[in-house]
Amino acid sequence: MNQNDKEAVRWFYEAAEQGNAETQCSLGCMHEEGRVVKQNETEAVRWYRKAADQGEADAPFSLRIIHGATAGTGSYRGTVWLYDTRSGKACLDVTGAPLASSSQASFVDGVTQLQYSPDGRFLFSGSRKGPSSAEQSHVVCWDPRVGNGAVLASYPRSARTYQRIGFDIDPLGRFLATGSDDGQVLMYNPTTGTPVDSGAGTCTTNQSSLSLYIIVPDLFDWSVLF
Repeated sequence: MNQNDKEAVRWFYEAAEQGNAETQCSLGCMHEEGRVVKQNETEAVRWYRKAADQGEADAPFSLRIIHGATAGTGSYRGTVWLYDTRSGKACLDVTGAPLASSSQASFVDGVTQLQYSPDGRFLFSGSRKGPSSAEQSHVVCWDPRVGNGAVLASYPRSARTYQRIGFDIDPLGRFLATGSDDGQVLMYNPTTGTPVDSGAGTCTTNQSSLSLYIIVPDLFDWSVLF
């Protein structure tokens, strides 16, 4: 941490200790993600709770994500909502409303799959064929702490029918893989959305389902594959 960062953190702490809810929420986020300060979930929860007690809107939502107390639901209308698993109440409209607006219609149609990133910070959705554009069947990454259509990245794939095309994220969060209706297995960097060579080649049929696993070479019996 350089001198400027130290000074900024000191000011953040002073403002937070004086009861500034927005700064308390920011400190929680910094500790949660390990930005500038050391990653510390206990400290993140402490500051999020202080901010939530003062009515900061983002803080309760961030707490639910840390504690795994949210469940995502998608619909064939193209909506994605998060629910508080303890109360059963809807807590965030992820895709934003109205869905039919031009700013949203190009991203999702009927949602067929939802999956959190391994660290629980991001929500990914996969959709079937859309009536307006090919983009409506892309895999999309949302920031569940923001909602209202906050798209972070989109991962193209071919899904020209109403068949469910699956995707998966590896346990370390390094790769996102998705099938397609033209036989391809497509790999992406989940953070940047840039393509990664999967080395999987192309099949003659739809790639409608796939899973990613970590294999430790020294512990895996490769003879079972050959």
